[in-house]
Amino acid sequence: MKLLFESWRRYLNEEKELLCEAQFSAEQAWANVQKKAEKIAKMQYYDEHGKPWKLDDSLSPFQQSEAIRENERGPKRVLGRLKKIIPKKEDGYNLTSDQEGGAVMWLLKQTKSEGFRDWLRTGYGDGIPEWVDTERLTQLLVTFFNPDYKKFFMTKTSGGRQPELDIYKFETITKLYDAVHKARDKIEAFEKQKKEWERSEGEDPIAGTEQILGHPKDPRLEKSSPEFVAANAKWNIFIIKNVGAAKCFGRRGKQEATWCTMGGRGVGASAMRTYSAANDPIFGIENKNTGAIYQFNYGKTQFQGSDKGPVGPKLGKEIHRALLLGLGGRVKQFPFVAKADEDKIIDDDGRG
Repeated sequence: MKLLFESWRRYLNEEKELLCEAQFSAEQAWANVQKKAEKIAKMQYYDEHGKPWKLDDSLSPFQQSEAIRENERGPKRVLGRLKKIIPKKEDGYNLTSDQEGGAVMWLLKQTKSEGFRDWLRTGYGDGIPEWVDTERLTQLLVTFFNPDYKKFFMTKTSGGRQPELDIYKFETITKLYDAVHKARDKIEAFEKQKKEWERSEGEDPIAGTEQILGHPKDPRLEKSSPEFVAANAKWNIFIIKNVGAAKCFGRRGKQEATWCTMGGRGVGASAMRTYSAANDPIFGIENKNTGAIYQFNYGKTQFQGSDKGPVGPKLGKEIHRALLLGLGGRVKQFPFVAKADEDKIIDDDGRG
């Protein structure tokens, strides 16, 4: 019988390895847990007692009934404890279906370890750090899957350093914890920077701009005003939606810009049609310390200063990071910005 259980354990582990190589939605992943919960519960019993579960004929009918019920609770207990770990929307966490599926399958993979199975059953297990509890595991998953933090989990590839987005690469809870702990200082610095930004709360493009742009709040100026997005101690960020806004922004710099978006006789209008879209606008960025202004469009890889010259890679990376922080949650509206690689966005000649 022991040989049978060992063979079965190898089968279960090999099957999970295959399952975890694929991408699963949340629904698919939980369906797999439902299938495996009974087997995991049986393995837990075998780990604890050294033999498979069997009804003891010497027990009274009542005791047998209780033993059967307790045995049937095993799979439900496994499922319930795994569900407690997964970040939930009702608790304010917003994992995508694929992220939730990945988290579930990663936890299912951890059940290969007798120590993790013991932890699921008792809260303790060989090889499981003492700090591990349901809440901390939830926070580990939340941190790893946070899209703002992916740049802090880097791995070496043939194409250079890339974000590590595959949770299955972390074979144990300890390895995932080590990666999160290593990134902790960078994450804390990032969150501190986010708090330094003041953002526009409304859709009104004039709201909040009158002091920054230096003119009174006048509805007649609405069409010629850039939309204020955010500001911190160093940067002002705007969205430029039309020629009037381009002129308004381009003339406020230390050096007046000569961008084609400011051109007359239809030149500016043509440039706006070429370079600006609702989900890929032209961003106006101002350095409050130097008065320098910049115009960024990600879809057409246009990254220029007021002298119409290209922005170099070091400055481009700094502005890109400021833009990400300034946009905050709004970055999802602009896929070219959200997906941009800061190391590749601007190359040596500045044109992307």
